[in-house]
Amino acid sequence: MAMSYQERNNWIELLVALWAIGYYGVTLLSVEGGLGADLSYFLPFLVKVIVVSIVLGIVLAILNRVLSKDANDAKDEMDKAIDMRGFRNAYWVMSGALMVVIFAGLANERMLEVEGAPQIATTNLLIHSIFMVAALSGLVQSATQVFYYRRGLL
Repeated sequence: MAMSYQERNNWIELLVALWAIGYYGVTLLSVEGGLGADLSYFLPFLVKVIVVSIVLGIVLAILNRVLSKDANDAKDEMDKAIDMRGFRNAYWVMSGALMVVIFAGLANERMLEVEGAPQIATTNLLIHSIFMVAALSGLVQSATQVFYYRRGLL
């Protein structure tokens, strides 16, 4: 079964999201201090990952358009339905994961009031968590859309 232009775009988004998460994770593991490393290093790095992801996505989308014989970006009803399912799943993942991050931050504030209590979430961990929530929701959106293009809508 040949892939449509829209499906190839979803594959590109999925690959870019996987690259961003993988590159971020590998760099995080290789830096001395890991999650506890100084944020002055990670904030410029985070901006770099986001900018490179956007540029990579644009370059791959242009290549998809140039190399495609059916470079028709008009979406039919099936494309719109698949998009909606992907956005819905990404919304639920992002909402749930952000609630966990917010709860961890609030619980950490309460733990600071109790002497000798362990910290649940540091500022560094919260920053990394917010990035991962955004990346994970993008990954879920793209994976859902690719899944429905391959499986079809029922």
